[in-house]
Amino acid sequence: MKALVFIFTFVISSMAFAQKPNFLVTESAIIEEYRGALRSKLDELSQNYIASRTNQAIIWFSTNDIECNGKNYPAKSPLATLSFSTGIKSYQVELRGCDKETVLVEQFLTQEQVPYSISDYLEGMIPAKLSSYLFKDGHGVNIFEWRQLEHISSFKFINQSILDLYKEDNRWQYLVKGYNAQYSHDGFSFNVTMGFPDFRTTVEWDDTSYRIFDSEYRRIGINAFLTGYSHAIQTSTLSFVGNILKRLLDELPSTEFVSSGGQNSRFLDEMRRTLTRLLNNLELNLVRQFVQDVIKALETGLLKVTDNRPEDK
Repeated sequence: MKALVFIFTFVISSMAFAQKPNFLVTESAIIEEYRGALRSKLDELSQNYIASRTNQAIIWFSTNDIECNGKNYPAKSPLATLSFSTGIKSYQVELRGCDKETVLVEQFLTQEQVPYSISDYLEGMIPAKLSSYLFKDGHGVNIFEWRQLEHISSFKFINQSILDLYKEDNRWQYLVKGYNAQYSHDGFSFNVTMGFPDFRTTVEWDDTSYRIFDSEYRRIGINAFLTGYSHAIQTSTLSFVGNILKRLLDELPSTEFVSSGGQNSRFLDEMRRTLTRLLNNLELNLVRQFVQDVIKALETGLLKVTDNRPEDK
């Protein structure tokens, strides 16, 4: 009898803790789609200007007179300010521009108190045990939101529900939703309609295999799953979020950075991050998307590379 109980317990435990497939689209991967641009801008501010830093804030200024956002500022004027504040289970970052107006706000709420510092934020880390995340523009408009309640993660774009992720031990289900959203900010505006009907994609797995099903519960492959996600979320909604972020960052002082090797720092950061994902066999959909984006950027001239490598013999 004890042997039967042991076997039963072992089987249940194995099923509950089978390793997740590496192609699953995680919450952090969704947010990281656009946050890289913010991290690169903060890096470039520190490379182009003088940074005065404490545990709660960073102020960037220039030793020379400078023009920023259409206005002239004397030397040592604050050109950008990052404020980092914490609560019992909350962390907030507010970024202000040359005119001291708020450019954007990021808010993180956690299930419990966790270590998280301004240094962690600058390195692109998000707090552990995250229960909700909110990205707002300087006028307080919610741009992108993620909330987790028990086993459900919900995502919103400009207050419109776009994706629910239902998570069980060996089963994740993605519910992608059509929506209509409008946005306007200081002369920049758009109206986007994702008119497709809601659809579900389900991924199930055990110790030896995985199975992916569409809304009709028909088996599909990894490529179909990732392509569907890319079309419905990655290259559409998250692209809009990225465009809004870039527009907001234009309110900060201009920056540029070229390393000693002659390569753009943002491109190098993205290459290193992609290599890490590839070496660890993680988020391969993002690796694939990055390669596609680089090829497209090279073809259209958005990315230029000077190749000084010796020719192969």
